[in-house]
Amino acid sequence: MWTASGGAQDLGDLGGGDTWAYAYDVSADGSTVVGYSSFDGQDSDAFIWNASDGMTALGLAEGKEGMETEAFGISADGSVVVGKVETESGGWEAAIWDASGDMTVLGGLEGGGDAVAYTVSGDGSVIIGYAENADGDNTAILWTEELGIVDFVDYLLAFGIDISEWDDLYALGISDDGLNIVGYGEDPNGDHQGWMVTLDASSVPVPGAVWLLGSGLFGLMGIRRKMKN
Repeated sequence: MWTASGGAQDLGDLGGGDTWAYAYDVSADGSTVVGYSSFDGQDSDAFIWNASDGMTALGLAEGKEGMETEAFGISADGSVVVGKVETESGGWEAAIWDASGDMTVLGGLEGGGDAVAYTVSGDGSVIIGYAENADGDNTAILWTEELGIVDFVDYLLAFGIDISEWDDLYALGISDDGLNIVGYGEDPNGDHQGWMVTLDASSVPVPGAVWLLGSGLFGLMGIRRKMKN
């Protein structure tokens, strides 16, 4: 970790195996870091770090004992951590940890394969990431407590925004207010492009406009839409 006052700081590792660790995200005030490290001979174990406790392993859900985990995102106040947990078949499921370090397995798309919860809104209520769908293709995903995990392409299509001809979609970033989501994918011409989705604040999680980014802002896929009561 690097700070303006202290420069680079070694966060250490969990130990017990090869000594390596990766830090992926930090809370809004910079006090809490998440990532994954070698631990007890496993390839990876999700961790949370702060100055008082140092690096500690995040918990495992019942039935996940001994499985590998990786943490990628943390909410603004540090109370919600997202990532993935290994399955018995060696794949991955999306996972979330609460302020106590307890894990809840979110799973993946119905009939699909690997799923990763990559990052989370500031208040921890909206999670985005990517997963393999039932057709074996990679797609962006969105999770809320009300919706569960949904295919982001299908989610947008339900409100008249069609990006179904895009392939290999990854959702990798979300603003603190949960209204702006960014990622990349392969457009209908076979080119890899960045994309940005802006949600309508008055009707979240209903989508508003979808902007596609190449070398710069170049296309508007949809207009602001609101759910009618």
